[in-house]
Amino acid sequence: MNFKQSLKSIAVACSLAAATAAQAGPVLFDSVGDNQLVTYESQELTSFLKATVDFTLTGLTSSTATFNVVVKNLSTGAGLNNLFAFGVTTVTPSLTSVGENSTLFSAGVSKSFAGFDTIDLCVYAGGTCGTAQPTTGLGMGQTNTFTLTLNTAGSFTNGVTFDSPYTIAFKGVGSALSTKAVTFESNPIPEPSSIALTGLVLVGLVGAGRAARKAA
Repeated sequence: MNFKQSLKSIAVACSLAAATAAQAGPVLFDSVGDNQLVTYESQELTSFLKATVDFTLTGLTSSTATFNVVVKNLSTGAGLNNLFAFGVTTVTPSLTSVGENSTLFSAGVSKSFAGFDTIDLCVYAGGTCGTAQPTTGLGMGQTNTFTLTLNTAGSFTNGVTFDSPYTIAFKGVGSALSTKAVTFESNPIPEPSSIALTGLVLVGLVGAGRAARKAA
């Protein structure tokens, strides 16, 4: 195999590694410090909706898991574009109750999300998970940080798992003050095996370059 063929093979391997890392799926939190950043982006007619929700596990017992949650509304454009609800469709093991210390959001379990199916965990501003007044929610350019506590009648001994799709809802989108509520996939942190594969690919690239120089 010549140097160009080696480069081509390595590039294909890099692409496969990147594709593996980008697949959405369950994210396990089983050690303090475990983290997932959930990102949503959508171009509307007069608005660009963007938000991030950063979950970091800060405590874990057999019955309770605590998270530091940082929510950012990075939207721009016409309208209020207030982020008023977000959630996780499936949490394992199942939750019995949740708590939070946010000055803006409330949290609940087994909630109907803005007309969608029931989700395991919903964090929302206003009256319920599914509805809010146009002026309710996290405004553009704002950040809200709080502690989220999850309780289970099962056992968190092996950790707690969040599974896609995630949910998010904005109120007052564009000039018509409409509601935008969606479910979406989010890419988890790459698995260690994917990171290792990428590293091996890079080592192979360096080796191929050296071999080509020696052959010359």
